[in-house]
Amino acid sequence: TLFKQQQGVTMKISVKGTPWENGWELEIAPDQYTQVEKLADAKKQVIDYLDTVDPTQNHSDWGIHLSPKE
Repeated sequence: TLFKQQQGVTMKISVKGTPWENGWELEIAPDQYTQVEKLADAKKQVIDYLDTVDPTQNHSDWGIHLSPKE
């Protein structure tokens, strides 16, 4: 598992967004990246990524703090 959630605790993670020619690269954790075309779609993309790498957890209610680099 990438992140371990404790029961009854809302998970919060910080994601770094870096622009590139086709959109944004999103660093979720060291060596854990995904990409998105529009920054407005970043949170949904991060949740989809987390659901893919760990389908045993529901990531839809996680707090995702996005820090975009300009």
